[in-house]
Formats: sequence, structure tokens, C-alpha cells
Amino acid sequence: MFNSFIIRYNEIAIKGKNRRWFEDILASNVRLSIGKFASVTKIHGRILVEKNKDKNFDFKEIEQRLKFIPGIASFSPAIMFDGNVAWEEIEKKSLVLADKAINLGKKIFRVSASRSIKSYPKTSMEIAKELSSFVLKNRDGIFKVSMKNFNFNLEVEIDKSKIFLFMERFQGVGGLPVGSAGKVLVLLSGGIDSPVAAYKVMKRGATLNFLSFYSPPYTGEESMKKLRDLAF
Repeated sequence: MFNSFIIRYNEIAIKGKNRRWFEDILASNVRLSIGKFASVTKIHGRILVEKNKDKNFDFKEIEQRLKFIPGIASFSPAIMFDGNVAWEEIEKKSLVLADKAINLGKKIFRVSASRSIKSYPKTSMEIAKELSSFVLKNRDGIFKVSMKNFNFNLEVEIDKSKIFLFMERFQGVGGLPVGSAGKVLVLLSGGIDSPVAAYKVMKRGATLNFLSFYSPPYTGEESMKKLRDLAF
């Protein structure tokens, strides 16, 4: 059903003239993590992970990896259309997501729409009204509408060349992309303090190098395995 992911960021968006540099680093980090599963490109204010016919689009693996990449504020599995797709195709897929929501027991409903290109023939308000009316008409009596207390938010985002339809936002770790704030040497032990400190520094953009001490017979192979698991 889904053929893409939309990745959002927050701190990067306020970086001014060097914002593009931060975006490039984040896109590169995403590519390093999931490049063997999909193609990764930048679009207006977003990073796009797109199904590639030459690669295995391992949806669950991509989802799990995106959750732990610093710099990502949130992401959504999405149905991606070409910008000139017929409106009827969007309506058709909206019912697929509506049925998914019904199966999950989510029946309090709203539609959100946004456009980064204002030349699209429908305004954001028109898109939301038409799509919500269509879903309610074709799933008569199932959904209740609430603009505040909803549990199913059908979202439409219109870019200059693509249209995205999605229903969930997964939280990322936020912060800044690794590689945007210098290098740090971490003294890594088998306890909890040093891994947590390393993780927090990574979220602020630092590239980490790890140092530990192997001191047999006081530390054995089990300790080394624990360190490797923490680091990698």
C-alpha cells in the first residue's frame, strides 16, 4: 500500500543560510542507514524515502531505522502520487486508509491538507472538505468528525511534483544530524552512564569515536561483546 516515507525535521528548519548544509547531512545519514532499501532525496522542506523498483522496500526495517536517526523530528509512511494524478485516484486511496483506520478501531476522523505549491487548482480548505465528504459518504455512519479529539487524521501534502496521502506520524529522536557539530571521543564502559551521554551528544550533531580499556583477567570477552553491542 505505502510506497514512500516523508521525513520531517524541526531544528534544521531555523538554521538560516546554512540550512541546506544541515539538510544535506541528514539526507546523507538517512541514505547511509537505509540506502540499500530505497532511494533518498530532498524535496521542499522534507526528505523523501521512495520505493525503488530495483530494491527491496522493507517497510518495517525502514520504519525501525528512521526512529533512531538524530535530526528526524517525525516521519510518515505515505502513498505517493505524481502531481498530475486524477483526483479520483486520491479519493480511491483515501478509502483504503479509512478502512485501515476502521480495522484499528479509529473512528473519530478529520482531514488535514497543505500545499507548498499554490498553483494547485484546489485550496487546502477545498481539499479537506472534498476528501472528508467523500470518505463520510462512502463509509456512511462509521466515522464521527472532530477537529480536536480525533484518532484518525487523514493528511494530504501537495508538493510541486508529488502528492502524499498518509494517516500516521511516528516520532523521531529530533535534534541535529550526526556530523554537523564536530567530533567527540567517548570513554565507553559497560555501565549506563556513558552510553546515555554518548546518545545525547549524538543528538546534538557530534560524530563519536569510542575508547574503552580491555584489562584481562578483570574484563573478559563477555564485556567486549557488551561494548560492541552498545557501540554498533
